[in-house]
Amino acid sequence: LTLPAGVTLVSTSGCAEDPTGAPTCTLGDHAPGSIAAYTVTTTVDASTTETINATVSVGSPVPDPSIGNNTAAQATTVTASADISVTKDDGVSSVQAGNSVVYSIVAANAGPSDDNNVSLTDTFPAELTCTYTSAAAGGATGNTAAGAGNLAETLMMPSGGSVTYTATCLVDVMATGTLVNTATVVPSVGDPDLSNNSATDTDTITDGPVPGFAKVFAPDTINQGEETVLTFTIDNSANALAADTMAFSD
Repeated sequence: LTLPAGVTLVSTSGCAEDPTGAPTCTLGDHAPGSIAAYTVTTTVDASTTETINATVSVGSPVPDPSIGNNTAAQATTVTASADISVTKDDGVSSVQAGNSVVYSIVAANAGPSDDNNVSLTDTFPAELTCTYTSAAAGGATGNTAAGAGNLAETLMMPSGGSVTYTATCLVDVMATGTLVNTATVVPSVGDPDLSNNSATDTDTITDGPVPGFAKVFAPDTINQGEETVLTFTIDNSANALAADTMAFSD
């Protein structure tokens, strides 16, 4: 048996394994009507997407009156299958308007096949202004190293490959309600688990901190007819944004 391209020898039973990877077997003497079984186990390579044609032959020094049945062939159609997934998380459940939120978005291929045409999309909500960086692992390619705005990528992802995106997004100061952000992957080969092809992160938008206000007399105790200084303090140090057009009265 000559191993066809696209498979890797795992083991043989019934004979010793040929160290060259081309399984051979000496069956020895066999009485008329006897049967000898020889099993060859292989794995299909992750990049194999075509039909596998395997041919096996037998021979003997004894004259064979019918050599037409000394060779047998088997064609096996390979169907690519890759578990493509995506996760998305910012590690928080709420975010203040005017502040930033950082999303981690990971697209991965758990195999067993390669997928060289994975679509990854993430349309960020209108309340967000985003920039991102990415890093590929496990032989994955096609990712944009750095960019701004929505994600729309076509990735080449071998089995075991992944791409991690880090998106830093500023929440609009006027944003209210809930931030709902979904990332989606679409494989180009059969996917045995479609439940992990999208991931959604949801955050509640909270108002930014209200500027602090204080007023102090110095000195705080005086005699009639003496002067004291009244100081007003507006503290916006806890806020990420400037407190503009504030109205003040006392």
